[in-house]
Amino acid sequence: MEADRYFAMPGPVGQCLSTGNSVSSEERAVLAPLFRRGFLLDGSGGAPPSPTSIEIPQISILDDLHPNRLRPALLATTRLVSTIIRLRQFPLLKIIEGLRARRLIAGPRQTHDARLIEREEASAFVHSDRIMSRNRQCLASSIALLDRLASKGCYPTMVFGVRVDPFLAHCWVQNSHMVLNDDADRVREFTPILVV
Repeated sequence: MEADRYFAMPGPVGQCLSTGNSVSSEERAVLAPLFRRGFLLDGSGGAPPSPTSIEIPQISILDDLHPNRLRPALLATTRLVSTIIRLRQFPLLKIIEGLRARRLIAGPRQTHDARLIEREEASAFVHSDRIMSRNRQCLASSIALLDRLASKGCYPTMVFGVRVDPFLAHCWVQNSHMVLNDDADRVREFTPILVV
């Protein structure tokens, strides 16, 4: 994450990592830089790697959106553009640390009308597509939505997931079993690897 990159491990090494099989000494030599940097850890006791723990999405808030006015869509677009700029200026790790810190400072509180606020903001971001396409902007739109919701006292979770063969990475915002900025069927195709 520090390098603002993620990738799939090629060939047999990737298969060993995804299935939890033992890694040979040759494969371990290839993985040595990942162990040194703390991306991989020894001592799992032979247990296969497991995805991060988060509830499997069952529904998407996008399935039941109401029409939105232009002003919220413009605000969502502005937030998206500022997030794209921020992602170019700062490492992703720093942005994620900021998101975590903001949530920790806020504590466990959640506004009493969180679902209504989530629905309104999700609707604004969907309707902002009329102004600026979010196509291939899952990271920026997820961070922008998370920021906007936090500014209103709502603290859902951003989830990073991957799919193998072919490798594809994706992220989305989720509160409990509800996806806020994507289709539930689509995000179930990904294995969660990081929850913010």
